[in-house]
Amino acid sequence: MKFTATVCFFLFFFTNLSAQVQFQKGYIIKNNQEIECLIKNNDWTGLPLEIEYRESDTAKIKKANVEDINGFKIYNTNHYYKKYTFSINENDDSNNVNTKTITSFLNVLVEGHVNLFQYKGYAFFYEINNSGDVKQLLYKKSKNFENKTVEDYTFRKQIFDNLNYEGNSINIRTLKYIKNDLINYFIEYNKNQNSTYINYNAYKRKIKINFSPFVGIGFTNKRNDIMLYKPSTTTFVPSAQQGVVIPSSIKSVEIDFGTSLSPVIGFEVEALLPINRNKWAFFINPNLNWVKGNSFENLEYRNRNSYFKDIELSNFLLIDVPVGLRYYFYLNTSSKIHIDIAYDFLLNDKKNTPTFRDSYFEYNPDAKKIKSNFTVSAGYSFNKKYDVSINYLNYTNTQNNYSDSKMSCLSFRLKYTIN
Repeated sequence: MKFTATVCFFLFFFTNLSAQVQFQKGYIIKNNQEIECLIKNNDWTGLPLEIEYRESDTAKIKKANVEDINGFKIYNTNHYYKKYTFSINENDDSNNVNTKTITSFLNVLVEGHVNLFQYKGYAFFYEINNSGDVKQLLYKKSKNFENKTVEDYTFRKQIFDNLNYEGNSINIRTLKYIKNDLINYFIEYNKNQNSTYINYNAYKRKIKINFSPFVGIGFTNKRNDIMLYKPSTTTFVPSAQQGVVIPSSIKSVEIDFGTSLSPVIGFEVEALLPINRNKWAFFINPNLNWVKGNSFENLEYRNRNSYFKDIELSNFLLIDVPVGLRYYFYLNTSSKIHIDIAYDFLLNDKKNTPTFRDSYFEYNPDAKKIKSNFTVSAGYSFNKKYDVSINYLNYTNTQNNYSDSKMSCLSFRLKYTIN
């Protein structure tokens, strides 16, 4: 079962390496002209160093960087970048002034009479009336002589001196150097100037929650490594008061209770993250798996009776709650493949243990220490509604020094997403 699951996992993984990110409509700015094209949307979290584009669906893919073009935009997204040459004072958490002049793309956040830009997620710039003169909104953290953090809010004075307006309802003295605060202020300023404006940050993807019930079939194998002993010449008869005693001559023997076919039902809550075109997601999918037990009688070790004669594993309900991370590979606009890894919480793992019996007493050990408890899976999703997946769980725990309980489960599931 382990081999089968591993092969299936890697087949899914390597198949997906060739999956393509979608090309979307937009334009590049070259020689001050907007050239309509299709741009590969990598959903950048920082500034793109290079882009891929083509003039039509069948045209050859071309590459461009900040030296080749003056900017680009992907329609109906927050990906709008323009090239500028500007001075930047980098915040390096010190008292040193580190100013340099660079040429780079800036991410356009608000466009209007006054434009707001962001550079690499930590610095903000503004431009008045598309003058080409881009100035940094200055903010700095540093350590004083007492090693305490000191904040320099120079950007508030810049806004007050250059972008204040009559009837301003936003308190500049409390503005924070964060994207939402600055965007709100620049929107209000453009409104006051009766300027048409666009808030490109409004196009940014947000966390999306999906709820999906699923059904499936599980192949569950239960095994126990049991400590058996070689009886001595002295008769040993334990009593209930003595408890469990391990003789000195012992050997670990694996008892395989077999593989059972059982139904699996559950539901999944998935949180698609607003990065990299929703390729990453966190998920939790509690599920129930009915597992069939088995029993063995008159166990022998070297043709002699073992300490425990009979072992029985009752039917049990496996309550499994995986919590993990998922990554999607897009095949086209309607289908994608995903791989998952999760940590499993088996809520009733202490009950899924065999019962040991002999002529004198019955013993049912509880799980003592979980050694490993992870699951991997891969699946195919279609039309944002349907998903079929293969899931593999491998689990081990220790039971009071007598038995190591091992369980593996390979399941096939069909999931339906309710939006």
